[in-house]
Amino acid sequence: MKFSAQLLSGAPPRGQQAGVYPLLRAAGSRAEPGSDGWCTGQFWLGWTAAYSADPAGALDHFTVLRDAVAGRPGSRALADALAGRAGILRSIGRTGEGVDDASRALAIAQELDYPVGELLARAALSLAALYAGDYGEAVRLARPTAQVTAGIPGSLAAGPRRSAASATATFPTPPAPSGRRSTITASIPAAPPPST
Repeated sequence: MKFSAQLLSGAPPRGQQAGVYPLLRAAGSRAEPGSDGWCTGQFWLGWTAAYSADPAGALDHFTVLRDAVAGRPGSRALADALAGRAGILRSIGRTGEGVDDASRALAIAQELDYPVGELLARAALSLAALYAGDYGEAVRLARPTAQVTAGIPGSLAAGPRRSAASATATFPTPPAPSGRRSTITASIPAAPPPST
């Protein structure tokens, strides 16, 4: 599966990843279901499907991954699966479910000190808040995301960093809090202060 991850490390332009999908499926079919290599393959297959305009396929891969590792203690694979599902669920209008998955992914990633999982979960939560009209929460969640760099492959970081840059560019200073949070963002855990 190292080959599979290397295929996407340069992240072909959006829409061109469809050609990579059959190669990933072939490589993934050789891995033992539930193994680290198989989990990595499901993760990349999910993102490849997502960037190939196949949200149903992406959701299937992330859900299969989540289900395969759900019985284990919190793991990077579970954080990855939940964060991937969160982004797809939001994009197909199932925002509440997406926020639940992203919140779980963020808690697991923070517990494991796993920056990739935290980046993906924060991006999903920030976009959910932005779409819900909770701009202050979107910016609060996006600011730490924009600063994460260590250990994040460029192909994974590009989308979340663009989302964070968009939120913080639109609202460089978070709007004054209204004193209440939207129903969508009420379940989002408080973010730790960004490191300086």
